[in-house]
Amino acid sequence: MATEKDKSLYNLAICDALYYYDTSIIVRVGAQFGLWFGTLLFLGTERHTKYYARVASMELPGCFALTELGHGSNARAIETTATYNPASQTFVIHTPTESAQKYLIGNGLTAEMSTVFAQLFVNGVLYGVHAFIVPLRNPDRTLYKGVKIASCGHKMGLNGVDNGRFWFDNVEIPRENLLNKYGDVTAEGVYESPIPDNDMRFAATLSALVVGRVMMVQGANNMAKIGVATAVKYAEQRRQFGVLNEPERKLMEYTSHQRKLLPIVAQCYVFIPAIHHLTGLMLDRTDDVAEQFKRIKEIHFLASGLKSLSGWHMASSLQSCREACGGQGFKSNNRIGILKADGDAWLTFEGDNSVLMQQVGKPLMKDYEKVFTDSKISKKLLFAPRHLKCNPLQFPFPVVWDDGSNQWVKDTSFLKPEGGHEYMTDLQWLETVMEARELFIFDLLLKRYAAAKADAKSDFGAWNVCTDLAADGSKAHIERHILKRFRADLELPSAVAIRPMLVQLGALWALWTLTHDSRFLALQLLPVGVMSALDEQINVLLTQLRPHAETLVDGFGIPDHLLGVCAKDYVHANSYRQALGSSSFHGKAAL
Repeated sequence: MATEKDKSLYNLAICDALYYYDTSIIVRVGAQFGLWFGTLLFLGTERHTKYYARVASMELPGCFALTELGHGSNARAIETTATYNPASQTFVIHTPTESAQKYLIGNGLTAEMSTVFAQLFVNGVLYGVHAFIVPLRNPDRTLYKGVKIASCGHKMGLNGVDNGRFWFDNVEIPRENLLNKYGDVTAEGVYESPIPDNDMRFAATLSALVVGRVMMVQGANNMAKIGVATAVKYAEQRRQFGVLNEPERKLMEYTSHQRKLLPIVAQCYVFIPAIHHLTGLMLDRTDDVAEQFKRIKEIHFLASGLKSLSGWHMASSLQSCREACGGQGFKSNNRIGILKADGDAWLTFEGDNSVLMQQVGKPLMKDYEKVFTDSKISKKLLFAPRHLKCNPLQFPFPVVWDDGSNQWVKDTSFLKPEGGHEYMTDLQWLETVMEARELFIFDLLLKRYAAAKADAKSDFGAWNVCTDLAADGSKAHIERHILKRFRADLELPSAVAIRPMLVQLGALWALWTLTHDSRFLALQLLPVGVMSALDEQINVLLTQLRPHAETLVDGFGIPDHLLGVCAKDYVHANSYRQALGSSSFHGKAAL
């Protein structure tokens, strides 16, 4: 018999597949089941189970209303209010200003109910953001009393999603409509919560967002897969230039084209274990509130970072794929342009990526502060972790830590290691380089923050001048986590047969990531000669992976009919015979 976790995995697999088909559909599905149903499941209690069957069957379509015109990423400061009235045992939901209107709400024009987030007031005391079930429409589809709804208008993408905006004019809802897992109000008007700390309760309340972010990480990777699979298959057909009196060469034979596409293929594969790990954390829930809160913090941390990196990866990948396909990439029937327009929303919705990375950076900074202030270990950690062979700024030559003498010593073997440059594709060495990059960034961050505080800046002012380093440090941390999860999955029995190729993909991604990171280059952790060799190793890996390029994108398992039409036979797809069958062609000459 299938467990609840099995059922959840099955539903996530459906969502995973839908991303290949149409992004508007999956966003609507995610809003209904991931967010609307998710808030009932994760923020509600026994009294809200009455909605489950109707929501699951789509008899009760709903939405998730957190974002406001004036507040997106800073959800803590939303303006919508929910005031408890003990006389009627109701909450009054109200939009006090135009900037408080709920904005860009997916499924907003078709939903009958919504999870609405609002500032809770009880007896004049503010208890922060809570979630409420608010009816939007009556059974006959007319608007509920006090509710106003309007469209957000045409968008640059995702126009299959009906984004709406709401205003509430003192809308009364029953006391039981408060989703009360983390906070409740008695009939008499007494506030109760198993989490007394407001910050912790706010974080727990917003945990419902995690489901959406986890789905978005997978979706971003899938959109990149569609783009790069289309581009690689097209490049295996399209020929251009070559040696005089010989057949033109396939685009995929050119190193410049390989550098456009194969790092994207590698990144799509390397992301998968981190996505699976995050999904497992999300589904491993417990009824113990304290323990669940610890898990929520970890999940929020990873989901925020991975959502940001996967979104940026998707956007840059689709742009590279569009360019790699030339004019074919510009055509809508090759899907890349449509995915670019739809996927652009991934950069800001459910959290602006840049803001999310800063949020990840703040707790990391506190963790590193503890490490750096431990005098017993700070000297060793400050220069390089574990066995990293590097050239920190503090030394004019490569050094390694000598446990015998408990100090740094010159490493003469590093410049000419046995076996040439093979160590540069060793995933453990690459992970350690990533760890050093992360450590050095946070060392710089802590020094800049301390200097700003010494300059009489407030906590906000000091943090404000550090946000670029915080975002870079977060990116470094999440990228190291991605490689760590990838390395762990290489030990699985299912990976044995293809492990050599997976190692090549992991090394290509790590080398590409490091050599294209301006912060890493500025840190000068490795000698100039070694940095040049890293880039040369990228071309070595491209040569090794190039014969398998089409096999690798076939490994994504995307049905051919869901790729761009140029992926199969671009000449046939553009033939006159095909044009005759087009709905936009009637055999007439163009005017």
